[in-house]
Amino acid sequence: MNRRRFLTTVGGGATALALSSSIERLARAAAAPPVKRFITFYTSSGAAANYFWPTTPGSNFDLKVSLAPLEPYKSKMTVIQGLTIGPGSNHGFGMANCLTVGAKDSFEQVLAKNIKADLLNLSVAPLAGGNEMSFVAGVRQPGIYDPVQARAEVLRTVNPGAQGANIAAIRKFKSLALGLSQKELDTLSKQVSGLAYESAKVQAHIQAVQQVKANLDQNPTQSTAPMMSCSMLSTAALDKAKGLVTNGDAVQKNLPALLDAQIENVVEAFLCGQRTMANLQVMHAWGNHVFSWLGFSGAHHQNLSHWVPSEPMGKTAQDFATCHTWLSTRFLTLVQALDVPDPLSPGKTVLDNTCILWTSEVDGGDAHTVQSIPTVLVGSLGGTLKTGQFLKYGEIGGVAPNQNPTMNRSMGDLFATLSNAMGAPPTTSYGTIKSQGVIKELLA
Repeated sequence: MNRRRFLTTVGGGATALALSSSIERLARAAAAPPVKRFITFYTSSGAAANYFWPTTPGSNFDLKVSLAPLEPYKSKMTVIQGLTIGPGSNHGFGMANCLTVGAKDSFEQVLAKNIKADLLNLSVAPLAGGNEMSFVAGVRQPGIYDPVQARAEVLRTVNPGAQGANIAAIRKFKSLALGLSQKELDTLSKQVSGLAYESAKVQAHIQAVQQVKANLDQNPTQSTAPMMSCSMLSTAALDKAKGLVTNGDAVQKNLPALLDAQIENVVEAFLCGQRTMANLQVMHAWGNHVFSWLGFSGAHHQNLSHWVPSEPMGKTAQDFATCHTWLSTRFLTLVQALDVPDPLSPGKTVLDNTCILWTSEVDGGDAHTVQSIPTVLVGSLGGTLKTGQFLKYGEIGGVAPNQNPTMNRSMGDLFATLSNAMGAPPTTSYGTIKSQGVIKELLA
């Protein structure tokens, strides 16, 4: 059988060439490892320690009131105590170092560059501008704080002809796979057996088709997953945020609606394949937002968090924990929205192939220490990260690791671990604090 006859068999001429090229591209995408996604989620002023940190390290850990809303996802999360960004103190130092650990570039910016990802950098209800956590070459990178502008940025990158994370194309290929019987695949293989080049390509196609069919057979519910495309993005939260003040002091009462809209922007960007990385900064340090929707009249930072260290179990600590619990409920909506079938990875959810890092700039309150930054991870990056555990590397307010490495360890160790898991060039450290290497307990 010659090449011309083969092309005639599968459709003929230029059409067949286009089909062959399309199937080859789709086959490569279908057979590729799962697309990994990463989100940094920042909230200001740390946490009330007695209402946040679990008691027992290991898999049998408890979730205190601040993290209680995340109980349904306990098996998919990891809480880490004892990660420091010091030596240093206060909110200003924390904001400059919470994602840089002393480097000129923040971790999420470096990661995006290393894996060639387009980072979606968003902010929610910013006050006290100039306290952004994201840096490039020592320069702060303000996030988009208007949800409408953020959605426009998501759609700006839509390219119907793009390769890679193209959900519509992958679904089309899966439909093709379901329509081919094993007998038809065997027949096609025999028809090109005498053509070395075509045979090798067709065999690769067949293997990819068979793998997709096997995955779909093992996970039949995947075939009924809702169709997603960039023309079907949800706007429920975005519509509620339209027309609201998005910056300045008047923004405070709008924080809930703006946060929900920005979470929706991240989710929709991920689900329609336009982003695999996002940075979501909720408030700025010492922004002094009043969580009026919870019935408080005192500012979240100045009036609540600043009294926690002197009265760790007192009324203000409880109120601050209540604010943190509310933030957990909003964080939960992000987690839940990503816990849907991943169109690019049969049998997995988008959350399974994602890691969300929730962090802050200080341990909590007016102690202004940065020795044990609240750190929560959700998602396993396609099974590369071990979840369902509480890891403890030091005490709250402990000694910086470059002074006593046996105590707390560098936040940069976590960043190096996540960078490797995301597929960036291998590294064992990040930032300027003395490193103890990757966090082996975090790896599956």
